[in-house]
Amino acid sequence: MKRRTLVAGLVLIVAALAVMRSCKSSGRQDSSCAVTSGPFTVVSTYEGEVESRHVEPIMSHLNGPAAIVDLVPEGTAVKKGDVLVNFEDEQIKEEMIKKEREFAVAECELVNVEKTKQPLEIRDLEYDVLENKTTYAMEKRYLDETDGLLKDGLVSKEEVENQQLKVEKLEQKLKTAELRLELTREQLHPAMLKRAKLELAAAEQALNLARQQYSNCVIRAPIDGMVDYKPLWIDQENRVVRVADLVHQNQPFMMIPDLSNLLVVCSVPETEFSLVKPGGEAAVVPLAYPDIKVPAKIETVTSIAQASPDRPYWQKSFRMVVAVTTSDQRLRPGMSVHVHVLSYRKDAAVLVPRAAIFWKSDMPFCKVVTMTGGIRNKNITLGRGNETQFEVLEGLKPGDKVALE
Repeated sequence: MKRRTLVAGLVLIVAALAVMRSCKSSGRQDSSCAVTSGPFTVVSTYEGEVESRHVEPIMSHLNGPAAIVDLVPEGTAVKKGDVLVNFEDEQIKEEMIKKEREFAVAECELVNVEKTKQPLEIRDLEYDVLENKTTYAMEKRYLDETDGLLKDGLVSKEEVENQQLKVEKLEQKLKTAELRLELTREQLHPAMLKRAKLELAAAEQALNLARQQYSNCVIRAPIDGMVDYKPLWIDQENRVVRVADLVHQNQPFMMIPDLSNLLVVCSVPETEFSLVKPGGEAAVVPLAYPDIKVPAKIETVTSIAQASPDRPYWQKSFRMVVAVTTSDQRLRPGMSVHVHVLSYRKDAAVLVPRAAIFWKSDMPFCKVVTMTGGIRNKNITLGRGNETQFEVLEGLKPGDKVALE
């Protein structure tokens, strides 16, 4: 099906031409026109403003104020990934190098602990246990021998007691060495290794944050669109950013509206609420380009009427959102537009020019031209009307002649 919104204007023009062809002027004060039949449309027009459905705010993610060293001019069309802004990065780069060095040191320390310190310490402790075990076994064997020598009277009781005391001390020393080896294996070394890993993880996290900060010195376009600057309070004035300005973290100073997904927001007077329905066809005509009509569809109409601040409280309206269905590069966010909504259509209607309608006590009538050339008033019932014609529901038929004055 052809888009009715695109042909609505053409239908009006064709109808007007048909009216002109069917009308015959017999003098300056006498003219008549034939009642016609054909397609009839009514287009309602509303004022609106173009918006983008998806707008990406551009802001700094650097910690603290960031100085701008380069930025893309306002109004530039950009693609996703294009560079928008460059910030001063010298200090951040130095900090990143420092964190890289600290990460390398922590990485080396972990390798040193795991591959060198711990194996060597375990080996020393194992050697100490072995040495104490050998000494203890030798002295214990000697103590056992002194028991026999004591019986033979070759050693004194005091010497045996001294040897007994020496063996007990060596036994305790051996147990201490074995306990030190066990605790080192099960407690000290795992804790030491965990600490080294934690220090490496902390160094890695700090390095990643530094690298992220360094990457944040360049802002790239998150979507395709057009650059739009947002005014800020800078140096005691409200203006857009410039090179050398300082901007703060999470402070939007630029916007990228998605030009491929536009909509128009407009107000519908309360008296015309019944003329607009979601899904209805429409056409958007920018004030800057009155010669173009961009196809659109009514997306939503609010269910609650609201008063406008700039109008009397009793003049309420409904908010209507119209989605642009075919993109046009000339259509930009913020533009003022007229939205033409096809509110009524009839393929075969009895039509009469507006100039042929007269009123008496709010009742419409026409001056019908009789076969003899006379004029006879005839009451009629009208349907809808557009800028040039009315639909006649009762009282006239195609081919009737009506006077225009």
